[in-house]
Amino acid sequence: MTLRDPIYLKAKTHLSDGLDEGRWRPGDKLPSERDLARQLLLDRNLVRHALMALEGEGRVMRLDRRGWFATPPRLAFDPVNHVNFARAARDQGRDPGWQSLQRDMVPAPGPEARAMRLPPGTPLLRTFAWGALDGVRVYVEETFYNPRLGPVADTQWRGRSTTEVWEEDFGIRPRQRNLLVRPVRLAGEVLEVLALAPGAPGVYIRRIKVDEVGNVIEIDHEYWRFDAVEFRM
Repeated sequence: MTLRDPIYLKAKTHLSDGLDEGRWRPGDKLPSERDLARQLLLDRNLVRHALMALEGEGRVMRLDRRGWFATPPRLAFDPVNHVNFARAARDQGRDPGWQSLQRDMVPAPGPEARAMRLPPGTPLLRTFAWGALDGVRVYVEETFYNPRLGPVADTQWRGRSTTEVWEEDFGIRPRQRNLLVRPVRLAGEVLEVLALAPGAPGVYIRRIKVDEVGNVIEIDHEYWRFDAVEFRM
């Protein structure tokens, strides 16, 4: 640091050195903003500025009402050759978790109705779930299913993946089409489920799945923590 450097860099350098030296390992909770400010003799707002700068670099993460943590390793993911989340996580030495929050019939939203060639408002199955790595929730998934071809409210998953349900119960091998990946600011229920502060950055993935003749059978909307995943294609 020099006299011309922003004062918050004192805190950023202190935290970066601690992460580099292993003082805080991936997943460890960092000292509170108040404790860091007292230790470094800095205003708390400057400490927060430093933490937010490191958050932007993906080195630390903030969980709403829980504090700041050293970011765990990112999950390497190929969204084109989609592999089951749990399998990808275990292959990389991570502990995956998953929980369904909602599974109900809803009126088809406009984009889904058009893609599936359904009359507007046709009831279809919607599922809403989260996935976690090493106990930290990292993504939320909202999925819509074509009711003319696949699962409805009383379809039983019995611990199977969605691909297995399509193949075993409906004789359809899903194929991915029109993949969309883009950065977003997470909002609404996604923030609450992932315990993130308003305006947190994320990655949005939309997957459209079709059957052998091109009928749209499923549309997935995934919302990821931006610091939880990296794409390798």
